[in-house]
Amino acid sequence: MKTSLKVTISVLLAGAVLGTVFFTLFGEDDTEYEFFTAEVARGVIQNTVSATGTVEAVLTVQVGSQVSGQIQTLYADFNSVVSAGQLLAKLDPRNFEAQLENSKASLVSAEARVRTAEADLTNARASLESSLASLEASRVESERAAVLYGRSEELAETDLLSQTDLENSRATAQAAAARLAQSAAAIEQAEAQIISRQAGLEQAFAQVVQAEADVNRAEINLEYTDIMSPVDGVVISREVDVGQTVAASMSAPTLFMIANDLGRMRVNASIDEADIGKLAQSNGVEFTVDAFPNERFRGRIEEIRLNPQTVQNVVAYNVIVGVSNQDLKLKPGMTANITVTVDRRENALGISNAALRYNPPDVDPAELQLTRGGAGRGGDGGPGRGFDVVANVVPVPEPAPAETGPSAVEVTPGRRQGFQENLDRGFAGGGGAGPRSGRGRAEGRGNQGGPSGGFPGGGASTALGIAAPVAAPGQLWDVGEKLQFQEVTPPRPRPGRVWVLNAESIPQMRNVMLGITDGSRTEVIAGELEVGDALIIGDSSQVADTQDRPQTRGRGFGGGFPGGGFRIR
Repeated sequence: MKTSLKVTISVLLAGAVLGTVFFTLFGEDDTEYEFFTAEVARGVIQNTVSATGTVEAVLTVQVGSQVSGQIQTLYADFNSVVSAGQLLAKLDPRNFEAQLENSKASLVSAEARVRTAEADLTNARASLESSLASLEASRVESERAAVLYGRSEELAETDLLSQTDLENSRATAQAAAARLAQSAAAIEQAEAQIISRQAGLEQAFAQVVQAEADVNRAEINLEYTDIMSPVDGVVISREVDVGQTVAASMSAPTLFMIANDLGRMRVNASIDEADIGKLAQSNGVEFTVDAFPNERFRGRIEEIRLNPQTVQNVVAYNVIVGVSNQDLKLKPGMTANITVTVDRRENALGISNAALRYNPPDVDPAELQLTRGGAGRGGDGGPGRGFDVVANVVPVPEPAPAETGPSAVEVTPGRRQGFQENLDRGFAGGGGAGPRSGRGRAEGRGNQGGPSGGFPGGGASTALGIAAPVAAPGQLWDVGEKLQFQEVTPPRPRPGRVWVLNAESIPQMRNVMLGITDGSRTEVIAGELEVGDALIIGDSSQVADTQDRPQTRGRGFGGGFPGGGFRIR
């Protein structure tokens, strides 16, 4: 009895084990996946570059003082509208007035020394004339003495003249010759005195010039006590008050800061080196400021400066954006959040970027990359079917976004085989299946107004009411000779892959050719997609990463996940 009971229990246990193994091997697979979808829709896609910048006046002048002194009077305050040459402030001028009087006295003294030098030169010239006359008299006397000495020698030879008279005659002739030499020396001395007096006169003239320069310097310093506005504009800063002492030593202290024209402002933005290659001076620019969060301001790129700025190993370039400010809403120093429109597509067929990153859980990504080959690359010569890229077709009117509610489609176990067949066809034939196979699409590319999105070439400034940039007073460079960046090479189309729930609610791979992206949506310029197709952007196997993802009803391009959930058994 006990033996038969043991046998029965063993048989039952063996049957249970075999049943478990059989059910595991041949039983129904109850794995369920819930797919999150987003509809393919048409709308505007634009590639933009975002950055921050500072609003500033086109020309800001710091008005300082070149002389030291005490502020005596102020004639301008914050927000005062001033014109070029207008008096802004006045320093105490008494010290500089005294310096001017001293310089003028020195000038009078120098002019008197000139007259004295002229008189000395006249005396020297008179002395020269007197010396010349003395020289002539000495020459006549010397010649007469020499003649008389000759006669005395002749008489002495005949003993008609005594020896004493002969010696006297010789002495008289020698004395006359000495006086002649003395007169000649006196002439040289008079000539040297004339040269000296001429040098003294030139020195006196130089002292006059120096004294005049001192007077001019004193007058200029006295004028510097009147602080004038160098440009037309508005006082945006006043740094001094009456009674304050200004000390101008190595650098001029700033008294006022004047913005030249607040009706025309600019934004100095810092653009990262990764984005600077996308910009051209024909691109449209929009920006907001915190003071007016609901208002968007438009501008134009005036200059892309080549001076790199490196901060914490990040290289950036300054981009100057001109903007009209006739209503004076923009104020210097405001932070502007700018958006540069690099490229724009009206009525473009767009898909969610999440769909481009999605792969079904039953698909090996490595196998997908290997089997993809040349499929759907549009003429690469691979085994795929390829498609033509048609650009700039006439856009059709944008349809109203359809309101699609959540839905749940139960895919029966028999449909798993159909899913696998569609998957295999996608690997082998470039992702095409069904009636849309092999049909190239590029509807809705419609580039309206060029890559600038309504800011073409040179017409932007007129459309925005922004005057062309001009040089400020004293800036003599030619603005038209500056380097311009007007052309940017458009990005080349690139292949992509998405998964769609077909009419039988079976996931199916589709190959597409992609254009520009705005970070969340990507333009489809060719491929096997139509408006309303349900793109898979996630499934329940990724719930650990997407458990907080909203599953709300979408609104076309702006919605989150307009599709519903789909289950596969």
